[in-house]
Amino acid sequence: NSTNKAINCLVIVEGSGAVGVKQYYGSQMINCTAVVPTGTTANGTAFQSASGTNTINNCASFGFTNATSGTTIGNYNATDAASGMPGANSQHSLTYADQFVSTTVDFKLKAGANLIAGCNTDATNAPNDIFGTARGSGTAGDIGCHEFVAAVVAILKIPIKIFRALA
Repeated sequence: NSTNKAINCLVIVEGSGAVGVKQYYGSQMINCTAVVPTGTTANGTAFQSASGTNTINNCASFGFTNATSGTTIGNYNATDAASGMPGANSQHSLTYADQFVSTTVDFKLKAGANLIAGCNTDATNAPNDIFGTARGSGTAGDIGCHEFVAAVVAILKIPIKIFRALA
């Protein structure tokens, strides 16, 4: 029912033709990522609304033939499919390989991904990502279950003294 929520889920579908998430009776998916790894035939549906009107917000769908099916509402979603994600602020036809560190085993966001800062941060339901990282470290949170964290490079400053030999 409408009180059922799945938050920060990573759904990896390795069988062709399968459904990533089947929703019933007004359930909600928030900051979830559904993927078919590259090397597996892309078909099936990422988010299937089996009955009732179901919601997906800030969710990503990659590698499926269909992003959604049935009656689905929501916003701030993203997919590599040409259409299917609900919401005026959703993104379509994205390049799968440009979003993740790896499209076979590691579905963390990589630098430059379209999913970065693409969602409407939900401080009530999903203030942190799947690893506990606070969302919205930039201007907005990231679409899907992972929040991108840029690598921090420490620069070590060592004072250098120049000695001159006396002749």
